[in-house]
Parts: sequence; C-alpha cells; structure tokens
Amino acid sequence: MPTQDTYSLTCAFAKKFALRLRSLRESRGLTQEKVAELAGMNTNTYQKYERGILDEDKPANPRLSSLLSIASAFEMDVSELLVVEYDSSVTGRATPAGQNLAPAWTGQHRDGVTTI
Repeated sequence: MPTQDTYSLTCAFAKKFALRLRSLRESRGLTQEKVAELAGMNTNTYQKYERGILDEDKPANPRLSSLLSIASAFEMDVSELLVVEYDSSVTGRATPAGQNLAPAWTGQHRDGVTTI
C-alpha cells in the first residue's frame, strides 16, 4: 500500500500531467478523439488521462505503453511528454530556502521543472 506521501505525489503528478496533455492537444488544434485515434487507444481512456483521474477519484497512472503511444501521437519523445512542473510542497516536507528537494520519484529537478 503506498504511503500518504507517495499518494500525494501521484495525485499531484497526475494533475500536472493532465494539464500538460490538454495544453499539448490544444496547441496542436486537436480534439481528444483525434489524439486517442492517433495514439491507438479508446477515447474514454485518453479523456481520463487528460482529467488526471481514472475511477473513483484515483489518480491516472498510465502504463508505459500508453505513454509511448501518446508521445507518438504528439510526435515527441516520451521524455518530452513527461516534462511537468512539480511543486515539492505536496510532500509536506519542509524545504530550506534556496534548496531544491528531489521528488520521491527519480528524475532531475531544475528551476521548478521535474523530468522523470
């Protein structure tokens, strides 16, 4: 069972990832249906990722194959797709001024942006 800290991070990431998907889609003038078609997935599934929620308020947690398909639909590398802003305050841990904390997942944290 994930800890509350991990659950909070997962929820925060799912929300930010959802905003990233919507932004990418809108900037390309695509509909949710078209992105789902290009990614080879059900429209409902893509819509859940874009909302950041799967079922009963559980955060969206796409499989690697889904992430690769979505990245392909947007004609980008999966590492570019996963660049989201990350707010370390969701962890509930104190951060000394001027010090960057790495998030609970592995990745790089620079200037308020975390890549995983």
